[in-house]
Amino acid sequence: MEDLTEGGNTDPPGHFLQNQLTLLKQAIWERRPVLGEIMHKRGSKNLYEYTKDFLDVNPVPGLDERKDELIAVVKDIARERLGRDVAEGVAKQLKKFALVSTTDHHGPIDHPFFVNANIISALPYRELNDVDLRYLIVFSFASVSANNSSAYPRGILFHGDNGGEKELLRLPLLPDKIKMGVVYASRGYTRDDISNAIREIRKKHSRGLLTNERTEAISTLIETHFGASDILAFSELAPQITKINYRLWPLLFHPHRSLSWSPTASTVDANVPNLVYLEIETIVKELLMRKHLQNPGLAAGFNLTFHI
Repeated sequence: MEDLTEGGNTDPPGHFLQNQLTLLKQAIWERRPVLGEIMHKRGSKNLYEYTKDFLDVNPVPGLDERKDELIAVVKDIARERLGRDVAEGVAKQLKKFALVSTTDHHGPIDHPFFVNANIISALPYRELNDVDLRYLIVFSFASVSANNSSAYPRGILFHGDNGGEKELLRLPLLPDKIKMGVVYASRGYTRDDISNAIREIRKKHSRGLLTNERTEAISTLIETHFGASDILAFSELAPQITKINYRLWPLLFHPHRSLSWSPTASTVDANVPNLVYLEIETIVKELLMRKHLQNPGLAAGFNLTFHI
């Protein structure tokens, strides 16, 4: 790209900056032509208008014949974790509107990195006015480490408060020896893990990393959600995260910003869908076990290719 300096440029400052941005965009689009095409088609829209295109689901006739078995598996997994009503609602929605997100790692939605992405995906639901479309369904990926840098499934991410500098802190709930294991195969949080995390919060407070208010807020969050009896009833991490995210999501829209939750809690706005995270690995495993490996004809010709 041509190296222009403002000192040798005679255009007004605004024109110079605009020219530089144009050159920069052209250089990027030459390296990323698909991005350039998207920008040419959608670049004039604001974010809300752009998100409406998410709902433009194209039919895929070749996959429709297998859709029912996928929905049946998803319904069973959702029923085990979130109850019959949610499972039936999710199944009904997928039959009517086959749209899911597959962009997220399977971890708690405790940081804007994930919260903002899901809010953006939920925006177009506000204009649907369809009582059957009540869920933001995410087929997340659990083949990431428990210590993953973005989702951090091993614990929670939050900002401290030490005199105005809000450092991003990691609070582990699972022990260090588990950190390199994948979420899909990880054990869940236990009562001992919750107690250890609360003690660690108190230590951070005593070192001046957290204010009294922040200490109590994080402690309440851990006890109320991560340490809830229905969460700890699962021995595996993946289903715990499904339940935790379902509980946390409505609280982001609560007018009083309360950390309390009940099984009947819902979002304050009926047009905000509830959030359902189901890891795609379990869905695929159940499909293989139920529908494919049990079929002698399919199993005989079933080959797995591993790329290392």
